[in-house]
Order: sequence, then C-alpha cells, then structure tokens
Amino acid sequence: MTIKRFRTGTGRLDANTLNQMVQGTQAVQRLPAVGQEFRARWYGPIACKIIGVTAGTSGFGQWIYEVSEVTFSTNEAFAVMADGFTSTHCINLAERGNTATVHSGITISTLPGSFELKYIPTGAVVAVYIASNGNAANPNTVWFDRPGEFTGACT
Repeated sequence: MTIKRFRTGTGRLDANTLNQMVQGTQAVQRLPAVGQEFRARWYGPIACKIIGVTAGTSGFGQWIYEVSEVTFSTNEAFAVMADGFTSTHCINLAERGNTATVHSGITISTLPGSFELKYIPTGAVVAVYIASNGNAANPNTVWFDRPGEFTGACT
C-alpha cells in the first residue's frame, strides 16, 4: 500500500518527499563523529572602569590600562564590583597603530600648537573583552577599542 498524501499535520507531504527526508536523515547519520567543538576566541563585553594608566613600552601614544568591572545601580550610576573582573594589563586597540610620528592616523607634526593625543582618562567606563592568546606567561589579552582625544592649545 502506498501513502499518497498526508492530510493532517503541518502541511501536506507526499510519499516521495517523505522518502527523500528519511534518506537524507540516514545520510547525515552515516557521517563521521561531530567535528571539533567550537570555542569562542574572545568573550565580553564586560563594563569596566579605568582605574589606572601607565605609559606603554613603545612610548608612541600607546598606554597600558588597569581596569575593574563595574555594576550599574541605575542607568547612569555605577560602582566598582568588589569581586568583579580586574586586569592590570589592558590595551586599547585604537592605540596599537600609533608610531613616533603618527597618532590615530594624524601626523603629529601637522597638529597646531600644543595639541597631542591623550590616553583614555581614569574614571571612564569602557567595554572590555578578553581573548586567549596561547602565551603561557600571559595567557589572556585584555582589550577595549576606544579612540583617544587630542587636547592642547592653539598658538
């Protein structure tokens, strides 16, 4: 006996289509074991307050930031979490391309007066991410991406 068509359920499915679905399921079940588990390469964002800044080793408009996770009590009020995430070595991706002559894509010698690139100020809240880098001595890279500001006076 051949089933011509299902008359109830989610739509109408003829016998030919049902056979194709069963054959497709069997083909999938014959595949090798499930592939390598996907692991996130980074996670975040974690809302963190910048609590300290030191000059980076390059000295070319790159700084190392100390950050602590914050919790928000209202939409605009926040406080550092006592047991939250912290890092003493957080980098700003926006500063990674800075050199002795170019900061944030701007040639320093073309800036007027005493203008210079400043670090992200302490007290600022940034969205921090953590990436595993495979380095045994420093296994995680902690970063955020926020452009710095140029400040100074025109002469």
